[in-house]
Amino acid sequence: MADKNRSPRCVLASQLLVGLTRSRCGRRWFAERARSVFVSRPTDIAQRIGRWIGSGMILGHLAVTLEESLMGLSRARRSARL
Repeated sequence: MADKNRSPRCVLASQLLVGLTRSRCGRRWFAERARSVFVSRPTDIAQRIGRWIGSGMILGHLAVTLEESLMGLSRARRSARL
């Protein structure tokens, strides 16, 4: 059960401390794993896009991108009317 005698400053300070600790640990964990996943040379990206164009696979990617864009615009329009 929470102690009702704690000051709001004490509660805020403890929340900030927990948040900062979790943030630093989370960033470190993500950075260790992201290097191998997200960092790529521009030439690798260009080669992959070239392979997609050559095989026709890019059409599938473009279709999905277009579909998601249209769904997002449709949803935005509907929420703007409300």
